[in-house]
Amino acid sequence: MGTNEWLQVDLDLYDQMKKLAEKQRNALMADRLDEFMLHCSRRQSIQNAISANRKGQRTTGVPGGKKGGKSRYEITRVVQMIEAVQEMDKQIEGLISLKREALMSRMKEIRHVQKALRGYRKPNREVGGRFFESRG
Repeated sequence: MGTNEWLQVDLDLYDQMKKLAEKQRNALMADRLDEFMLHCSRRQSIQNAISANRKGQRTTGVPGGKKGGKSRYEITRVVQMIEAVQEMDKQIEGLISLKREALMSRMKEIRHVQKALRGYRKPNREVGGRFFESRG
């Protein structure tokens, strides 16, 4: 397989990864965490395929020793695809951070409510509420 073919395989794999990153972002925005995690595992398998492709590139040399045969257009497209995937990952990271903060805030509210409920249910208090006078 020639250098341009290896580069084309890389380009196709990075394109698939970009599409999966977009699907991940959309799933995260719609609070579909199962779908998000499914896309994570698919991205990992694509990342493994990219690593295997790179390993194949290193072990297979170009006959004649000429390494200048790579198309600049394809190299530029691969770099643009990698940058697009990185940008998508930054957006996903920001969304995860926002979702985490919202969840932590909600958990804090729940803890306050639980604490208030425990205050009303103390076993050594008489029947009636905290604000009711039971002596009379």
